[in-house]
Amino acid sequence: MSKTAALIPIGIALASGGLPILLAENPPFLPWVAPAMIFVGVALVLAGAIWPFVKRNTNDKTPAAMVDNNGGQVSVTRDNIRVGTIQGDIVSGHQRNVNVTAEGGRQANVGGPNIQSSAVEGGVVTANADVVNIYQQTPAVSTSDTQPSYWRGRPLSLGDNFFGRASVLDDISKAFTENNKIVVLSGGAGFGKSQLAAEYSHDPKRNGFWTAAGDTAEQTLVALAPDLRVEIGDRPPGDVARDVTEKLTALPSDTLWIVDNITTLRMVGELAPLAGSVPLLFTTRDGNAGHLPTFAKFLPLAVLDNNAAVELLCSRSSTDKADACLPKIAETVGYLPMALEMLAPRLKWEHTPESLLKELRTVPNPIQLRAFQTALGHAAIAREEGVFATIAGTLNALPDDARADIPPLGYIADAPVSRELLAALTGRDGDGLTELVRLCMERSVLSVPDEGFRLHALTAAAIAATNEEGAVTLAVARCNRRLIAIVKTDHGALRREVTHHTHIRAAGKSSLEEDQNDLLWLSNNLANTYGALGRYDDALKLDQETLEIRERVLGSEHPSTLSSRNGLANTYGALGRYEEALELDQETLEIRERVLGPEHPDTLGIRSNLANDYRALGRNDEALELDQGTLEIMEQVLGPEHPDTLASRNGLAITYRALGRNDEALELDQETLEIRERVLGPEHPDTLTSRSNLAVDYQQLDRYDEALKLDQETLEIRERVLGSEHPSTLGSRNNLANTYRALGRYEEADALEAQLDSDEG
Repeated sequence: MSKTAALIPIGIALASGGLPILLAENPPFLPWVAPAMIFVGVALVLAGAIWPFVKRNTNDKTPAAMVDNNGGQVSVTRDNIRVGTIQGDIVSGHQRNVNVTAEGGRQANVGGPNIQSSAVEGGVVTANADVVNIYQQTPAVSTSDTQPSYWRGRPLSLGDNFFGRASVLDDISKAFTENNKIVVLSGGAGFGKSQLAAEYSHDPKRNGFWTAAGDTAEQTLVALAPDLRVEIGDRPPGDVARDVTEKLTALPSDTLWIVDNITTLRMVGELAPLAGSVPLLFTTRDGNAGHLPTFAKFLPLAVLDNNAAVELLCSRSSTDKADACLPKIAETVGYLPMALEMLAPRLKWEHTPESLLKELRTVPNPIQLRAFQTALGHAAIAREEGVFATIAGTLNALPDDARADIPPLGYIADAPVSRELLAALTGRDGDGLTELVRLCMERSVLSVPDEGFRLHALTAAAIAATNEEGAVTLAVARCNRRLIAIVKTDHGALRREVTHHTHIRAAGKSSLEEDQNDLLWLSNNLANTYGALGRYDDALKLDQETLEIRERVLGSEHPSTLSSRNGLANTYGALGRYEEALELDQETLEIRERVLGPEHPDTLGIRSNLANDYRALGRNDEALELDQGTLEIMEQVLGPEHPDTLASRNGLAITYRALGRNDEALELDQETLEIRERVLGPEHPDTLTSRSNLAVDYQQLDRYDEALKLDQETLEIRERVLGSEHPSTLGSRNNLANTYRALGRYEEADALEAQLDSDEG
């Protein structure tokens, strides 16, 4: 008997004892004793009877079913259920409008068969629905800073709703057991390759990683970095990829790495040697098996058979599987899994099989169909009309406000989309974005692997084809705002998003006039993005193209043209093409002084750039004159602690040092470092530059002990923050080697210089 149930007999005894006392003519106790006994007794009986129901609906953690760390199913039948030891990242609910929360985690709205709960770690899942099926996504995902994070981003298991592919799963297992280190799933768009790979990874219950492929092997390795706890930050991609490879090769051979949606099978041969003993499972549309290494197993996929297609169509509703229209629907969409999955909820909410078949057979808008076919490009599919009608009908079934907010998604890349970028492109945030995601998920317009979202390439093509006029302009404008917001503050976001911004610009170039203002600014901002990521050749191409158009359309003195000239000069400087940078900056300075005046911030910025050009070319006297004049004006106009003023002080100190005026350089650098540490923080790149410059001043003045301390500290921070191959880190390593040598510590100097030679080689 529970403690609360024991209250009932106690209460009955008290009430029973009090009743005869109350009725007695001469009670042996004070008159209030009997009523009190009866009152307390009744209260205890009520408490014992009611409390279990109250507790069950508030904080009861008695398990209705248990889930182990490797997955399984639990049926949630009450509002609050303990879900065993579930610690994965994703749950799946087959119920509409279910709110799921997790103790110690965040809330997720369940809108269909695939839903996200970002931090299911505490074990309590609350569902305000009568029944919802919960599936665990992963083995326990480590939250340690050093242990790998397994299966982040992997699609959910479809469980009983996975039809017709059991034989393929067997083929994958057989291929790996036959000592094939690499297995490749190849099939056309919408064939369900990613879901197949996900189902296979759920079945063996092994540790592993899910990575959306980048355009190159290096980008793919960088995408794996967070799962292996490799720092990205502002580090060069090559540096990150090297560290990922080192950790990857140290993993045990029972780890599985799934690389989803590689664009070419050549990447298989590039990644295989870098994975050590870790087996690899790739998905791709590329069917050219001749590009594969001999030790890879190639598994081409087919569409579903008729029985599996009908099962999938009926998976979300009580539709009679014997209905004669269902095989015809499946045939109309070419038995394509992606299309069948999208049609299933429409049979639940809007259509009978007969009415759905009629809609699919309606002749589509020929202009929209051609646009869809063009957007598919090399991803051409069978039964294009039926597939297009499927997706277009699903999009039309969305609420008007939801359909009005998703047009920019038609132009993104076939890659995961962060929540922040999704918010920027749709114009929604907070609850509005959550609701949009729910609406799109329940109709299979969006999927939610884990971190971020995924839009199928066929869906994106259909969105673009059915968009109204002005959608591309809207996408370009929103893309611009997003880049401006992150280009100087969040290099991690830049790396993750740059492929989407590149795709949106490509859509703009194919649809808009070349001199459209937002498109030109997107080219300008994307060039800045490439520069921030160290992709200077890509930046150069965009800078040159943008400047040519602006000079031709706007004229050479338009502010936008001058901005393009400035960007191109900066890129020339980054590439070491200082003479070309100097020529551009001289011309730009002359125009800005004449048009804007000598004290305008844009004019002062060009003066600083021109001084940098002079220094790079060894023309230090000319640099000194410009630096001194620029700093004086900046301190008056912008203030002594403005970032541009501090950059000008830094430039003047460098010029002093180049001219042998080391005491003046030291004084300036000390003042600049103090301000930057206070204003920007000790690990800001500009602060580290000041620390490095001050160490050089100490070297020049033979104050090597002070230089050593600064050099060591600066190198440690730069290696941690920027990576060991960043140019600034290499400079710090060189400075420290010079200081060691000046102090007679030759072995340490030689070791650092050998490391430098290795890095530069």
